[in-house]
Amino acid sequence: MMTSIKTVKLPLVTPKPEVQGELDQLFKKVRYIYDEAAKRMPSLPRKRIGFAKSPTYYEWVKWFNAEAGLPSRVAYEAIKKARENYASMLGNKVYNQVSKTSRNVVRFHNLCFKIEHFGNLYFLNLPIRGGWKNNRVILPFKPNEYSNEVLQQIVSTKLSHGTGELKKHGDNYWFNLTVKTPIELGNKGTPVGVDMGLTNIAVACALSEGSPHVKLWSGKRSRHKRRLFLDRIALLQSRGLLREVKSVKTKYRDYMMGENHRISKEIVNFASGFFKPYIVLENLHQFREQSNWTFAELRTFIEYKARESGIPVVAVNPRNTSNMCSRCGYTDGDNRHGIIFRCLECGYEVNADVNAAINLSRKGQV
Repeated sequence: MMTSIKTVKLPLVTPKPEVQGELDQLFKKVRYIYDEAAKRMPSLPRKRIGFAKSPTYYEWVKWFNAEAGLPSRVAYEAIKKARENYASMLGNKVYNQVSKTSRNVVRFHNLCFKIEHFGNLYFLNLPIRGGWKNNRVILPFKPNEYSNEVLQQIVSTKLSHGTGELKKHGDNYWFNLTVKTPIELGNKGTPVGVDMGLTNIAVACALSEGSPHVKLWSGKRSRHKRRLFLDRIALLQSRGLLREVKSVKTKYRDYMMGENHRISKEIVNFASGFFKPYIVLENLHQFREQSNWTFAELRTFIEYKARESGIPVVAVNPRNTSNMCSRCGYTDGDNRHGIIFRCLECGYEVNADVNAAINLSRKGQV
């Protein structure tokens, strides 16, 4: 049994003015925590950046909670987002401070929120302040056929869900929710493993009749463009040219989104060239800490473009896919040397990302 993962956008009814005021305060406090955490990231030893359970982060949660009065898990998710973005910048050898955020987005752990229903109406129950009393707000979902179908399956436990993000743009509110569905695949399909990373943005490997067919999407041009954008943004910020900063950020965002659309489309087209293909991605909870919004967005694009093409997307635990030899199965952390994978047991040598993609495909075989 495997899991199909996708992100669904569930629109919310525009809250009453007093509730909007409370949500605006929530967005403001989360932006404050994110910005303060981003400011402190360069002061941490590099080896502690990638550890989500570092004592430093819990100390920050306590300190920020005293200042902002938010639920601990909400504060932690804001700090975690700043850490992920900073770790990604280090991975790209960009050593600027993480830029401040102006977005109205709050990420919630799946244990923080509840989806409730009364008759044919569905509601989102969210914690917006610390403490045990009067700390939650209930937001009704906009009734439509697609949302009601998804929410009904969640309430009836036919679907399980992961983290969610509350977002606001203008007067519109919505909740992005990651849902997981167990699916069964026949044993005659072709698994197409997709490994994402920084050296290569994506590597796809299709195991057709036991033979691997590989395609790579290099990250060299993307890293160069990102470095140029981030350097330009940092320079404009140091000069106080906020209007120009906003313009460059928009161009940067448009460029990355365009790249993700292009790569995801080519991945799905590559997969569709094989017999009964299904795409294999890393389990969402195991997704690498280096992954920032770029990879999360790419994953979302792959999922919905594959769904439109009738190609299933499944998730597997990526444990040891980077350290295990795809030829003999020998597993050792010393097998990998940067971008080169060299097996200490059989001597097999290959690109490390290609080796990981092959292993993902094999894990996806039924």
